[in-house]
Amino acid sequence: MYRLILSMASIVGTTRETSKNINESNALSKKIACQFLICLYWMNVFSLIVGKTVLYEILILIDRAGYSPVRFSLIATAVSVAVDFVANVSTSRFYSLFYGNQLNSKNLSLFALQNYLTASIVAFIGYGIFGFLIHVQKNEGIGWIIGLFVLQTIHYPFINQVADQSVQMGLPHWLQTFDNTIIIFPGFPLKSIFSCCCAKQEDDGSEIVPPNYLWNAFATAKPTSLSLFLSMIKYSLTFFGGAVYLGVRSSLGLRWAFMLICALINIIIGVTLFSSRAVVSASVRNTIVTEEKSLNRMIWQLPAHELSLVIFAVIILGVPAQALNAIVSLVAIQVPTLVAGGILVAGLVVFLTSLSTWMKRVNEKGLVTEKTKSSPGFSRWLQLLWGSLFLLAGGACILYFLTGYLIYLAIPLVIPATTLTQSLHAKYNGHLFELPKEISTDIQYWRNVLNVLINGPLLGINWLAVGLADDSTVQLGLVLAVTVAFFFLTAIYYTFIDPLLGVKSLRYNILLARQNHVKAATVQEISI
Repeated sequence: MYRLILSMASIVGTTRETSKNINESNALSKKIACQFLICLYWMNVFSLIVGKTVLYEILILIDRAGYSPVRFSLIATAVSVAVDFVANVSTSRFYSLFYGNQLNSKNLSLFALQNYLTASIVAFIGYGIFGFLIHVQKNEGIGWIIGLFVLQTIHYPFINQVADQSVQMGLPHWLQTFDNTIIIFPGFPLKSIFSCCCAKQEDDGSEIVPPNYLWNAFATAKPTSLSLFLSMIKYSLTFFGGAVYLGVRSSLGLRWAFMLICALINIIIGVTLFSSRAVVSASVRNTIVTEEKSLNRMIWQLPAHELSLVIFAVIILGVPAQALNAIVSLVAIQVPTLVAGGILVAGLVVFLTSLSTWMKRVNEKGLVTEKTKSSPGFSRWLQLLWGSLFLLAGGACILYFLTGYLIYLAIPLVIPATTLTQSLHAKYNGHLFELPKEISTDIQYWRNVLNVLINGPLLGINWLAVGLADDSTVQLGLVLAVTVAFFFLTAIYYTFIDPLLGVKSLRYNILLARQNHVKAATVQEISI
């Protein structure tokens, strides 16, 4: 049963180097371990779909009760960030209850599996009870709505975030498990589902990509390509879940059935994998992450360029959350289904096309090329930032100044901006792969801390902005303008001031980390 679930999640092949150096049994165990780690992303997405579906249900109830869904969405995002932080800092404590004080990548993956399973069980039982009480028993008062929101907070921002944090802590070490493998997504052939699978061969007869999988996305696991590939898996599945939700949005019963089915699927996946955990995790590289007693460096102990990276990540990846979540929530509950469906399809096409294109650029036979060695590095980050800035600014102007159906013109701007931001997120994750593990852990920790601290003032600023207008679309335009202002100041600093800092600049140190990683990869290739 577990083999069927893993094969649906992805197909993992081996490169020539792997085929030469390990026997068939070890190669199979390595493939299963990689599929298991990818399957954790599938469970994360199903939990995300369940959590967001219930949040949209809460927003519908809030709207019916006469309250502002935009304001509530801002509050929900701020609460989620705060609870996320509590879950993040508590993860190692909960982990120690099951696996002791020593954190290692293998046990972190198993701990993530446990928590995804726990979150799904809580969701299936808890939401089922609340659905019955609210909609069947007609208890639609504000107290019941708040109760459902509290349950959603426990399920998604807390329990599920403990699982997500476990994945994030082990993620920089996953590359050792994925090393010299070829990942194919999804696990079934898009070109011809019913054709026989005859693998494409290289000169020495090693498996590369089966010909009926050539229409699938595939990548050789390297830092940047692996990060992009995992992002592609997550967001393509999220878009698929969104499409199904839009299809059943008009029916109360189907909405709740869809949500409970997703939770049930996660329970089935979780129980199956956990019962076979000794097999599926056998070849997950058991790298020690840190000791529970060891402390993160204080923020003032971080070098200037590491602190700069933390601030950059907080602003670019954290600030847009309130605005974008408010826009997505309004689209999910108010925009006509055909329009929302068009937005979803357009977003999926733009996002996957962009990611797959960039992934192919860094995936030429899975090796770092001479062009990559001399690449501008951070300049590409700034191109994505400026592009996202201009698109979001255009979207904010449309939402603020236009009315009626003309407001939908903002969507073709916001969707590519979101894609650029997510691509920037993938580049940030790829950079963390290239850093020493203790440094990447500190950066992730302080990013989470500052993300919480900035969300309080940000909520206050957005709340004041929303108070300047009564119309929900104008409110969204003002909230989006706040994000644009943060992006603009960040872009100005890192474009014109950061380069003046020399060896302390973020630009210089990103390129230095890239060069060091290339040297290490070159030495490894020579030794092989």
